[in-house]
Amino acid sequence: AVVSTQSTGIDIALTAVAEALASHTEHSVRENQAILEMLSYTLKNSVVHNRGNWYLSKEGAPTGNPEIPSVANIFVKFVCDNKIFVHDTVAPMNQLKNRSRFLDDIWARWLGTVDDFSSFLDAVNRIG
Repeated sequence: AVVSTQSTGIDIALTAVAEALASHTEHSVRENQAILEMLSYTLKNSVVHNRGNWYLSKEGAPTGNPEIPSVANIFVKFVCDNKIFVHDTVAPMNQLKNRSRFLDDIWARWLGTVDDFSSFLDAVNRIG
């Protein structure tokens, strides 16, 4: 999948969920489309209640929304697999083994040196 630098977080999340639905479920195309339409509406119309007032989220979605943990998990996997770990600079430096992840926490065993790891993190952090 291609992740454009012009994409918003919501656009990338919808692309990630679409790919996950297509590859990991037995839903029909029509069912997947309905799920994506509902998710798009939810993500683009998320609200927060604070001190008696309601606010429309301008970026992202409130973490208290029930669908957000699943979407965040799919989003992070998608971005790691399709943007970060395949990046021309990062891929050759990647010495992570036995990688696992939950939401934005990544656990792995690093096989290189501390200096190699520091260079790897610097390269990851430079990706837009």
